[in-house]
Amino acid sequence: MNNTVKELEKRRKKYAKEWIIDANNFYNNNYYKWMENLIKDYKRVIEIGCGNGNSTLELCNAGHTVISIDENIECLKLAKEKLESSGYKVLFIKRESLLVKSEKNT
Repeated sequence: MNNTVKELEKRRKKYAKEWIIDANNFYNNNYYKWMENLIKDYKRVIEIGCGNGNSTLELCNAGHTVISIDENIECLKLAKEKLESSGYKVLFIKRESLLVKSEKNT
């Protein structure tokens, strides 16, 4: 693993750890409820930027099926852990491991 990749991993972990403080504040003060109220009529939602999973948990608790996308793998790991510890089933797909095969019919 080269230094650039190691530095990126280090920064992602630092960001994820720091975001927990703000995300917990938002969750504890019900700031995520406004989001859920805006989309309450939709069963399935896509969440872009799940952070540590607090917003995702709010959406799931309100009955939504959620697809969460985050560029930071460390945030996705935190969100997965939070949701599973709350009893939700999580399908985790890392973009780095996605394999798409394309075969041409000739």
